[in-house]
Amino acid sequence: MAEHDAPQRSTAVRIVQEVVTSAIETGTVTTIRVELAESAQGFEVRILDDRASGSSVASPTMSDRAALAGGRCRMHEGPDGATVELWLPLRAPLAGQTPPRPS
Repeated sequence: MAEHDAPQRSTAVRIVQEVVTSAIETGTVTTIRVELAESAQGFEVRILDDRASGSSVASPTMSDRAALAGGRCRMHEGPDGATVELWLPLRAPLAGQTPPRPS
């Protein structure tokens, strides 16, 4: 990864851990894929799995953690599995600053 704050990396790792743990606990997942993409503003992590429909991936703590770090976390469920998209700026915003938005 490009130069970034350790707290941002830690936030990303914790969210990925939570998503993967949730997928495994459903007992229906056979494949989990994690993708990472970087830009000048930040980085995006996508976690895709093939869990059975109706096995919830949503957790308010994931979205809250991302928001506190100046990013966002979106969760989508469909008939072929679940996708979690996490975006975080490379550096955590200082108090009172508006974080950059993904392009």
